[in-house]
Amino acid sequence: MRACLGHLAARKNKGPLEDALKLAAGKRHFVAGINPSSVAMNDFKNELAKQWKGFNSLLDLKTATVALDFGTATQFELVARYPAANKANDARKAAEGVKAAIELLALPTLVDALKQALPPAQAKDATDGIARALDSYKVEQKDTLVTVKFKIENKMVEALLSAGGVK
Repeated sequence: MRACLGHLAARKNKGPLEDALKLAAGKRHFVAGINPSSVAMNDFKNELAKQWKGFNSLLDLKTATVALDFGTATQFELVARYPAANKANDARKAAEGVKAAIELLALPTLVDALKQALPPAQAKDATDGIARALDSYKVEQKDTLVTVKFKIENKMVEALLSAGGVK
């Protein structure tokens, strides 16, 4: 048995989901890894291009890992591996654009809806929480890896659910 485990530990061939397995072996609360087929990604890119072509470079990934940690806030980390550094750079720019798109397109409508659906103090708490979530949104690139991190406070999620009528 020891020889078998030693052999597995020393293996040189790493699989495409090695990054996800390393994270899952740590202290993260939730980890998921994907290794999508190029056919599936191309189909998805064709659909995305109909309205959101500027974000297509995000889908050039080879693998992706999502990790979540729960507490008073849920911390999200997405790490995507791209086939080359230039593809990762394009994806980094698109990931940075996601934040700008939310701030410019979705946020004003959401803030107005919250002000109509919630008492003023609760609406302020929710909109402040959204602002803090957007402030925490960070994108980094290291060679072929692009990492997106952000956190969402639980009380902000509760306010949004309350605005939607969920108790």
